[in-house]
Amino acid sequence: MKLKVVLASILSLVMFLATVVPLNAEEYNESNVEIGTELENPTYEEVMELSEEDVELVAELSETATLEELSDYYNEDLTDVNINDFEEEFETLINDPVFSEMEEVMALQEAEALVADAEVNAQWVPVVAAALRVLVSKVGKKGMQKGWSVARPHIEKALKNLNKYYIDGPSGGRIIQVRNKSDKKPIFRLDYHYIDGKGPYLHYHVAPNMKAHHHL
Repeated sequence: MKLKVVLASILSLVMFLATVVPLNAEEYNESNVEIGTELENPTYEEVMELSEEDVELVAELSETATLEELSDYYNEDLTDVNINDFEEEFETLINDPVFSEMEEVMALQEAEALVADAEVNAQWVPVVAAALRVLVSKVGKKGMQKGWSVARPHIEKALKNLNKYYIDGPSGGRIIQVRNKSDKKPIFRLDYHYIDGKGPYLHYHVAPNMKAHHHL
């Protein structure tokens, strides 16, 4: 299904839910742990000064980023990246129903939060959709083939149990993250961020040892 059709369907569903289902913003947003303004969505210059522990903390806890915030993080203008050819270049991802469903779920989660905060507008659609695809394009086809092969089983499990898991989108060096709803702790994260002022490096973290880096 083409992206515009998917997003139009999601928006219609969310607007319907907004009229019939009272969403609980506090319940959704309690997962966003306070990490301090000095760590949330840092610029490239700021992230270069962060310790490895804080870099990982940003990747874990940052809210979904805009293209402008991703541009600040990677010190590169990503707002003009052309993703019109994404479906052709990343055909394997687009044809994977798990990837497509993941995109829809992440967009819905963001939209539900915005509905709950009475802030829904047309801008959330390209923000949620474009951020993931732009970052995937930056990582590149070969890198994402490796990254997705590792991430897919975790994403698929989460999609089958959305009552138990959150799926977080790109922000602060994070590409994808799966968290338990019960304790809000991550159990898998695919990252593309700086380590000790070098990189960015594509790697992942998996429970029970989320501190270990598994480079791809």
